[in-house]
Amino acid sequence: PLFLTNGERTLAEIIQIYEFENRSRTNWRGVIRNFKILEKAGYVKLNYKRTFTKDDILRDLRKAGVKEGGALLVHSSLFAVGPLENGAEDLFKALEEAVGERGTLCLPSFAYNTTKANESAYNPETTLSRVGTLTNLFWRRDGVKRSRHPSHGLAAKGPQADFILADNVDDGPYDIRGAFGKLYQLDATILMLG
Repeated sequence: PLFLTNGERTLAEIIQIYEFENRSRTNWRGVIRNFKILEKAGYVKLNYKRTFTKDDILRDLRKAGVKEGGALLVHSSLFAVGPLENGAEDLFKALEEAVGERGTLCLPSFAYNTTKANESAYNPETTLSRVGTLTNLFWRRDGVKRSRHPSHGLAAKGPQADFILADNVDDGPYDIRGAFGKLYQLDATILMLG
């Protein structure tokens, strides 16, 4: 689709023309990712019509039904959320404000560590999450705690964090006694963001 750029068209228009001419659907995320790579290399300049603020995100969270005081598990993609005025910080502030002081915010921090000899031991204070940029940024924030589960851990912030994260690593990751089971007991909301 690069050959369809003319300095005037939006990415949506470029994809629409490309799909029409090729009579097939295309992967939007792939096209956007490729344009971002080209921008980093200096071949194109992307102008965003809009960046999102914390207030924009908070408004949309409320529209999506996120309520104050509950437990919220967020699966996210920073790339798919779009351009944020102050980066991931706006997103975290909006999520924290959405659940409020009485609510608990959780993000997966899956390390997928096993007991294979070639893997280093899981350490909740240093082992990277393998499920995205936001998850790694989140578990390092002040006040956020991270579970000890070596493969399917969670990170949480809020009054229910200790309860949720006190998982028994001997149980399966989705056992009722584990973190996901405790989210179920709390009737947590699951938000797919991005």
